[in-house]
Amino acid sequence: MIKLHKPNITYRQFCLIQNSWMDLWTTDNEKKVIASMHPKTSSKLERVEILENGKEKITLIWTNTKGEK
Repeated sequence: MIKLHKPNITYRQFCLIQNSWMDLWTTDNEKKVIASMHPKTSSKLERVEILENGKEKITLIWTNTKGEK
């Protein structure tokens, strides 16, 4: 059986094309993740940190205000 463990820090982006949040499990550093955002297809990027008590701490780190309605 293969068991996947979610990393303590992940990112998620809101995709304008799919109109939904997409989880990004990446080993890239935060600067690379931000640099990969596309203003025409994405509107928000959040950093999701899993705390020791299991709760999520969500921080908005990039936004495309032109893409928001």
